[in-house]
Amino acid sequence: MSTITIPKEVDKNEDLIAIPRKEYQKFMRLFKILPKSQWWFWTKEWQKKEEEADRDIKLGKLSGPYRNSKELEKTLKKLKG
Repeated sequence: MSTITIPKEVDKNEDLIAIPRKEYQKFMRLFKILPKSQWWFWTKEWQKKEEEADRDIKLGKLSGPYRNSKELEKTLKKLKG
């Protein structure tokens, strides 16, 4: 497997990091495109939540659309119990 290192501009701790080229290219595309304020979306925790949402959508576990916030609030209260 070929590896490359992330430039020091990316790694502020000056640690050597080696990752597969394909993963590095994916990382660098995201790093250049996404503003720092959006990085939270790509955390493992958030991506897990996104996978759960995608799974629920595929299973048809949806509600709505709602005409107004009162309809939505009524449904949320029913779901809460």
